[in-house]
Amino acid sequence: ITALATWTRSEGPESGPDLLCIATSSSLSAYDVSLVERNSDVFYRDMPDGVSALSIADALPGSTAVEGGGSVVLAGGDCNIKGFDRGGGEVFWTITGDRVMALESLKPSAEGLQQHQFASSVLICGTDDYQIRILAGEAEVIADITEADAVCHLVSLGHRNRFGYGLANGTVGVYEGAKRLWRVRSRHAPSCLLAFSPRTEENNRSRMELAIGWMNGLVEIRKQSNGQVTFKSRVGPDPLAGVVTMDYIGCPVPVLMTIDIEGRVHAWMPQPREETPEQESLQIVRSEPVESNSTEQLSSEAPVDDLPVLDGTTIKKDAAGPDVGVLAADLVVDSAKGVALRLAVPTGVIQKVVVTAEGLYGADGHVVRPQPPAKQLEVELPIPRDVETTLTVKCITGVTKASREHTVLEAQIKLPRFAMYRYAGSSLEEHGGTAPTGSASFRITERIEKVQLWIRESFIMADWHETLKEGSGEFLKVAFVSCRKARSADEEALGLEIAMKADGSVSIATDCMQLAADVIQHLCCFLKVTELEASCRATAEVEQAMQLIDEYDNLRQKMTADMADSARTVKELLVRMEDLRLCDYTRKLKQALVNVQRVSRGIIADYSKRRGNHRMLLEALRELNLWINRGANLRVGKAQAAVVAGCKRALKDRDAATLVGVISRGG
Repeated sequence: ITALATWTRSEGPESGPDLLCIATSSSLSAYDVSLVERNSDVFYRDMPDGVSALSIADALPGSTAVEGGGSVVLAGGDCNIKGFDRGGGEVFWTITGDRVMALESLKPSAEGLQQHQFASSVLICGTDDYQIRILAGEAEVIADITEADAVCHLVSLGHRNRFGYGLANGTVGVYEGAKRLWRVRSRHAPSCLLAFSPRTEENNRSRMELAIGWMNGLVEIRKQSNGQVTFKSRVGPDPLAGVVTMDYIGCPVPVLMTIDIEGRVHAWMPQPREETPEQESLQIVRSEPVESNSTEQLSSEAPVDDLPVLDGTTIKKDAAGPDVGVLAADLVVDSAKGVALRLAVPTGVIQKVVVTAEGLYGADGHVVRPQPPAKQLEVELPIPRDVETTLTVKCITGVTKASREHTVLEAQIKLPRFAMYRYAGSSLEEHGGTAPTGSASFRITERIEKVQLWIRESFIMADWHETLKEGSGEFLKVAFVSCRKARSADEEALGLEIAMKADGSVSIATDCMQLAADVIQHLCCFLKVTELEASCRATAEVEQAMQLIDEYDNLRQKMTADMADSARTVKELLVRMEDLRLCDYTRKLKQALVNVQRVSRGIIADYSKRRGNHRMLLEALRELNLWINRGANLRVGKAQAAVVAGCKRALKDRDAATLVGVISRGG
């Protein structure tokens, strides 16, 4: 079992009983648990992509508050999200960039309409590729937010489209729409999030607050507006498995309950403070916590990262004065080293360098200790993925190499989104490269100067004025080569060519469709383009992936039928063995036992083959979903939605040629 969700009784034309949704790595089923006599399956669906997250939505994503609609269960799997109604019919399908880790739905409200918030029901999904995506339909993306690590938890806070999130690196925060309100970071990862309303009988406040359960056994409650801690208690050394709110003692006040992985349950009840009636605290009802502090107010700011300090030295971190100087930092890109950071200090030598960047390095950052210490230094920066961020550089300097007293100099420098691509002139063939075979073409209404400005801010360009002034503003063509290592020694480095004419036609030439999609999305975001149609040359890999899926699926069905026949044969042999035992036919009984063992070994071998086939099927489905996602990201707005809808129809019809055509020419 990979996920569970409770589907409570609904009213209206689509009313139904309470359901329990159970997700596994290959299926989704709903059980009727309202009455004992109804304890049966309501529907069962095969999920070849698996299910890693479940969420119950009151309406389909994109439905307005007036339209409403029946509730649905949303299942997130490997690169896709599917929605089912109470009868098990598929009513929603969309794609994502990676495996879905968390799902949550936000309802439209009258307050949200007045505040110019989301006018329809939206779906928020967190994926393994550090993305939080807000969807208002199968292909209508309202916002795409990049975080610093995999998004593991999402919870709606029920006020002004606010939701809480938790990352795998220990970060917890709150967004209001696409705007981040606050965030904190801990050394421990969050294990569960809950929207909790700590109202009392004296203060019937309904504003939700964010309850957080941590892997170190800590539970805390933070205000959704600023992250201020209102309650904090450690229930034990074991990680918390879940946090819930319910009335389990027969009072109108909700109770906060936690359970850890060892099964210990703790509960707290909101109680008004005597000295400040307008504020609240939580009183322990039944608990054996290690420590409790319900009145302590803690800062919501994240702790400052500690710098690694040399033993037996003194660190001074003062404002840069005339005696200290300013740290000079600059980025350069080289085909052999990739992106490098050049540092220089006016006085002394550099003893150690610590580079931190959100979404790129962990809490400890990238640490370099030059040997020997030098006045000037070039630090190679590992950049595994294309991300736009700010590098915070901290240099520990000393007057001499043997100095026991050090000074910390700091500098910040912006890392462009496509910093790992080195400028290679106007075409790849000028430097002995091969022209890309794949390309994407579209038309925009912007001037060439705007695109030049985007290139300047998105790539590392050493000689800006000399490299981009071609044709006096009538034509633009630049080429870049990836500095990342190729998969094999014989494979050529990935190339990228960007060309634009005065009439607004743009061509992005590269053999990587994912890179082309990233470039187009980043360019449209910079130019504020809301609608864009494009055409591309889809490779034959899309059709090959579709054919592989059909082959794996047919083989899986054949192997399932063979295993069913083998199981029936085993049952017949067991009945035969029992008859032989009763008749005391010892010799024939031994022969029947040998036959049963032979068939059993065959079933085990077939199961191993089926498991390998299922793994290959999942890989092919994942690759196909990624191709659809890349094809959709080559467009913006209605054209992007049309590609998703067209691919959905082609997948249902098992039509590989139509699928390739939709990705190439659009929906």
